[in-house]
Amino acid sequence: MKIKIERPCKTPGGRELPPGEVVDEDYRFARYLISQGYASKVPKTGPKGLEPLVEEPANAPPSVPEAGAGVRDISEVLGEQKSRLFEGPRRSIKPLLGKAIVIERFAVMQSKYKEGKYAMIQLRDEAGKRCWTTTQSVPVLDALRNAEGILPFRCKIEEYTSADGKPYFKLVSAKEKKRRGRKSRARCS
Repeated sequence: MKIKIERPCKTPGGRELPPGEVVDEDYRFARYLISQGYASKVPKTGPKGLEPLVEEPANAPPSVPEAGAGVRDISEVLGEQKSRLFEGPRRSIKPLLGKAIVIERFAVMQSKYKEGKYAMIQLRDEAGKRCWTTTQSVPVLDALRNAEGILPFRCKIEEYTSADGKPYFKLVSAKEKKRRGRKSRARCS
């Protein structure tokens, strides 16, 4: 997350950050600095530093550029970047339940159809094939935001039921769980 340093401070690694410097820091550390008044969030711009669009006054006549005069070509804006943000086929989240996956990247967006936000998740399935899925599960959104600086990572998706009977998903460890309790012993007669 890009932040602008307001007051002098140090990173956990001991690097000094002088006031006025714009740095790209770990999400958790950046949120901490902002909450303590040491930094402020830098607004995102478009790809490769494009400035955000400025709206024209309501009474001004619309300005339309002549046949592309002064307008950037898509190759200039995107460069070699692929036009698709996520690769592979879209898959339902249900067939991925309980299987080890690798989450490579994600994007959180406002839903157009339902209230709230949702995540688009780029992942590799057990076979190593790339695909992507979506979810509005709040525990998954929280886990992804917390893991923003450590992508990619392995996990499993599990389904749970809330107290009011609504299903939700959660990211859990992909490691095999160890059995708790005593091991059963064979009895001799």
